[in-house]
Amino acid sequence: MSKRVESALEAAIKAGELGPQLPGIRDLESMLGVSRTSIQPALNALVAKGMLVQAGPRRRIRVANDVGTGSGKAAARKILMLESSKLGSRMMISTVIAASLANRPAAKNWIIDHQVIKADQSRSNVKRWQRLLDSSGADALIVVAGTRNTLDWASGCGVPVLALGGDTSGFPIPAVGYDSDAMATMALDRLLATGHRDICFPLGVRSPSYVGEMERAMIDAFARHGVGFQPKLHFPQWHSNVPEAWREGLHWRFGSRRPDALVLANVRVYQTCLGVLMELGLKVPDDLSLVVLGEQSELTWFHPIPASFDLDPLRLADKIASWIDSPKNEQSSFILQPKWLDGGSIRERNS
Repeated sequence: MSKRVESALEAAIKAGELGPQLPGIRDLESMLGVSRTSIQPALNALVAKGMLVQAGPRRRIRVANDVGTGSGKAAARKILMLESSKLGSRMMISTVIAASLANRPAAKNWIIDHQVIKADQSRSNVKRWQRLLDSSGADALIVVAGTRNTLDWASGCGVPVLALGGDTSGFPIPAVGYDSDAMATMALDRLLATGHRDICFPLGVRSPSYVGEMERAMIDAFARHGVGFQPKLHFPQWHSNVPEAWREGLHWRFGSRRPDALVLANVRVYQTCLGVLMELGLKVPDDLSLVVLGEQSELTWFHPIPASFDLDPLRLADKIASWIDSPKNEQSSFILQPKWLDGGSIRERNS
């Protein structure tokens, strides 16, 4: 009996009548008119053949990628692009990438489902993410700027996963992004070469691996230029990522000793720092220089436009497209080198 059930299920899958997720066992019992003792061995056999994928305990069985539809053509691969944001809004870079992927000739074989969920700090988030993934019927997942919590869940979610940014160290997940260590090194070398000696690179709450990477970049750069490194002043770390913590921390730093340059990790932090500088009556670059480790196109409305980087999203989209073509086989990370862009936020100092 299980062989006949296996043949019936296989024919329905190839005809496109089942998928991308299979119904539950009870529904299959009703559809096929047989008991679960016949259905389960048939499902196991189709998993062994590679037609079905068992994502994990208590998760729906999925039809494998490229198992045919009734037309004889491969079914379109559905990719869930999941982004978590405190404000529930998309980042510019992810929006450009999603649009680029959707407009490529190969997109006739893809469905890019770009979704943003409002972030919070509770671990119950992972249940929401899993429900969202299960209901989407996605064959693969792209996590945008994932936190450690998000990536921990994604590494065992049951479908191939790619990280777009975020800290994937310690997770078996391929990643696409720009080299943050290279950005920090370029920024520090440029500032030190132009006579800056009291550079402050503040961080909020970040992963230990990212913090360690940035601190090593600072220590190495200061050593190359013969400058003493004082962690508390040159590399302070705030207790939170909220604007109030940044405002309090920056006021403490400038009250202790005014730095001659700031290196800021992203555009959001830059916006908060501008408010603090206005409160203190300080101007960029007259009173201090500034570099943002971010994409300059997101900074063009500010004056002066700060020194930053060309982080072309289309280069990332090219790498992501290669992964979408074969997510199970393409497990290499693609970490690209950034391009430095001068701005009006650096003024040479007397060393």
